[in-house]
Amino acid sequence: MSTAALRRSVRALRWRAIAIHVASAVALTVATGLGVFAAATWIVGPAPGPFAVVLAWALTVALAAAAALRPVRALYRVRGPRIAELLVPHDEALASSLRSALELEAAPAGATWSPELVAAHHASAADRIGRLEVRAAVPWKSAWTWRRAAWVVGFALVGAALLFTGRGRAGAYALLHPTKSDSDGNAVALVVESLQANLTFPAYRRTAPLELRDVSVVEAPKGTVVEFTLRARVSAAKATLRIAGTDVP
Repeated sequence: MSTAALRRSVRALRWRAIAIHVASAVALTVATGLGVFAAATWIVGPAPGPFAVVLAWALTVALAAAAALRPVRALYRVRGPRIAELLVPHDEALASSLRSALELEAAPAGATWSPELVAAHHASAADRIGRLEVRAAVPWKSAWTWRRAAWVVGFALVGAALLFTGRGRAGAYALLHPTKSDSDGNAVALVVESLQANLTFPAYRRTAPLELRDVSVVEAPKGTVVEFTLRARVSAAKATLRIAGTDVP
């Protein structure tokens, strides 16, 4: 009976530790990946070359994975008798008792340990660990230090701030759609930072000129003079306006 109770308690400790360290690994991976990706979008801009795209993604994946190494390595502590190490900060004597009980249980057949000794260790460890609150024994702070929490919050905030900028959004579009092109094979990129259209209507309309900012579609009656003012995020040698399938320099 004591052996079954001990195993249930150890199983609860193990799953608690796994959940905490997996959550830590996921948070570190996501936050680091977001921060590195956002920094890459700012650096490469709206029209990166193929090498820049590959390098940006390689760095994002590599650094995000590296950030999770420490909590992932901590999962090895929940295997076998080493799970007792989780209890050292809480109760060192209990950790030693639990480790002894688990090592005795894992001893190969024919070992010189007496059944009475094994049963006594199991009974003692099962009784003490049965009265232990799992949340208190393996608290969240065992995987969440202030430094780790600051890392997650800092990278997440910096990443979000960069992605909210125009250059960040344009870079993100470029990295997420590296081969995007239109029907004519022209690469598509968010190179336009702002677009203003000034409409001067025909005299017979008796309508005052209209100024439109950040437009994507302009509808006007025939005879309207439309003047576009564009600000690009990149140095542009020339621009072409396409109207009803016709390119206008």
